Amino acid sequence: MNDILWIFFDIGSTLTYDRLGYVNRLLSSSYSLKESDEKYGEYLKEINAIFDRFSKDGFISIPNETVAYIGEV
Repeated sequence: MNDILWIFFDIGSTLTYDRLGYVNRLLSSSYSLKESDEKYGEYLKEINAIFDRFSKDGFISIPNETVAYIGEV
């Protein structure tokens, strides 16, 4: 077996959202609570609190990095 991996690409970018885009992005995640979940209201409140704390001029920026590897292990 070959223990070598090669980095195919490494792309760094920043994702920027307004409040609605940020909330919708988090709620669309497969791991997000759903409206039928008991703590959904608290979850939504905390999502908005995070936006309020870290946003600037109505937008929040989230660092994002994508790395793809090719090779054999």
